[in-house]
Amino acid sequence: YTLVASGLRNAEDAEAIAWYTKAYDTALEMEDEILIKSAYAFLLWVRVEFELQNETTTEQLQELLSFFELHFSNSFVFYAILLALQAVSTVEEAYEQAIHYEKRSLNIVEHWQNLYLISESLHKLADTYLLMDLPDEAKLQHLKALEWHLAIGQDWQTLGFLWAKAVIIPDLIGGKETAVSPQLPINALQSIIL
Repeated sequence: YTLVASGLRNAEDAEAIAWYTKAYDTALEMEDEILIKSAYAFLLWVRVEFELQNETTTEQLQELLSFFELHFSNSFVFYAILLALQAVSTVEEAYEQAIHYEKRSLNIVEHWQNLYLISESLHKLADTYLLMDLPDEAKLQHLKALEWHLAIGQDWQTLGFLWAKAVIIPDLIGGKETAVSPQLPINALQSIIL
């Protein structure tokens, strides 16, 4: 159920909620506390992603965070809880709290050395800093993402990263023409972002 739900979530299909609910119901039948809490955490996460949280969501997520932090602090479920808390905090305009959760989730994906998730986490941090009207902090997050790509990424990943930045945030990097200039060496890109 979780695998099907995950695929649907990745496709941004709200049917993922029904499948995560099935996973949670099955975990209840199995009477395994860790499985129950994991399934419930994923269910809350997907509900937040589809903006279906309610007034108890934050409290429930914080309780799950405390539980998983003790023994599963590098797990995907712990990461998902942090993402959900970050998203709820952003919706509530509690930007400092959102940054706190995003930095914690970033630590996890840096430990995993998952370049895609590192880049996503840094992009979310940058977005939050922009919401706080801190463009220089936002630029630093994009620079950190570039540094990760240069450190552990393959050429195609780094080029894809640069292409995405030129399309998504041209105003932060000096415009689309600057980002794709053929005369520009890779190490000069750092000065463009800053």
